[in-house]
Amino acid sequence: MASLKIDPRSPHWYACITLPSGKQTQVSTKLRIKEVSRAKAQKYADTLEGAYRLRRAEHQFRRLMNEAWTQISGQPLPFSSTQSFLEGWLERRKHEVSTSSLARYSSVVRDFLEFLGPKAGEDLSLLSSSDIRAFRDHQAARLSGTSANYSIKVIRNAFKSAIREQLVSDNPAGVNLIDPIKRRGENHRRRAFTLAELQKLLAASAGTEWQGLILAGLYTGQRLGDIARLTWSNVDLEYGEVSIVTEKTNRTQIIPIANPLFRYISEELPTPDNPAAPLFPRAYESAHRLGRVSALSRQFHDLLASAGLAAPHRANGQQAREEKTTERRTVHPLSFHSLRHTTTSFLKSAGVNNAVAMDLIGHQSVMISAHYTTIDGEAKRKAINSMPDVNGGSR
Repeated sequence: MASLKIDPRSPHWYACITLPSGKQTQVSTKLRIKEVSRAKAQKYADTLEGAYRLRRAEHQFRRLMNEAWTQISGQPLPFSSTQSFLEGWLERRKHEVSTSSLARYSSVVRDFLEFLGPKAGEDLSLLSSSDIRAFRDHQAARLSGTSANYSIKVIRNAFKSAIREQLVSDNPAGVNLIDPIKRRGENHRRRAFTLAELQKLLAASAGTEWQGLILAGLYTGQRLGDIARLTWSNVDLEYGEVSIVTEKTNRTQIIPIANPLFRYISEELPTPDNPAAPLFPRAYESAHRLGRVSALSRQFHDLLASAGLAAPHRANGQQAREEKTTERRTVHPLSFHSLRHTTTSFLKSAGVNNAVAMDLIGHQSVMISAHYTTIDGEAKRKAINSMPDVNGGSR
């Protein structure tokens, strides 16, 4: 027989039940202590335990739970299919998260519903941890370990809302995440570009918008999405500054424009009449239309390949699809984010104070800054203005 427990932190009765495996667990009944007597709560807890023992017969589980809930509360058990709940959850999130975050959530939900198939139309409470683990493994087979874990975190977050709405009593997405490093069997950390590699990259991007994106990424130390969304209103050529509100941290960065970047902006980019016009129109349109920068990241990888700094993706046939899946599982040591590492290393090698470097890049802790940095001790005496001009001009 189930037993009852009171958690001082919760207004609800908790049922201590024994699962078919013999494992004991605690489940919130969602029945308020002040409103429901111990006797009624005990009856519900016993029914709950019995329902869990019959969970393989899903229609029986739902019927028992509905009958018990109706007897105790006087109302039918709240119902929502997995698909309708997740679609409603996304609709509510529109007003709570950024456009790019919503796009990522939507992508995960779309993958999850497609994975569930017909089960997506069944009651949300019938989903189990085994369903979530299967989805996790499905994602891991086609994406990186980090992306697979992100998918589970999104679903876990959605189920927290379902618990608050009393559609489920526990969170089946509380499964273990996979270890991306163990899956790859290799060091997954990015590294900085060397000066020679940067020059190869700029040579490969000459005459394209990517030349400006690379220079902006290097000389501001900011992420690809933040660079792609820059408009002329962010640039003050008179004072030689660029202001960026970072999407990840929502932090406003005021960054001096380095001489090589200033030359590029003032000499290579046509100044528009509209200050809301983007600095890099193609990148801006891609970032806003898709709500994310994955397409730009793929373009950057292609640029790395053309510069001889990465293996190219193959585009056709089953072998190409298999190779592409393998590439997704392997984190290449060089990416646009590597420019951020490079900026930090250049600043530290030029002798820039840690606090100044962290402020320029936007790192929020010494630990994070240390992760991004490879320091040449003898070069610390150099000043910030000795950062190399990778675009071939004079400093």
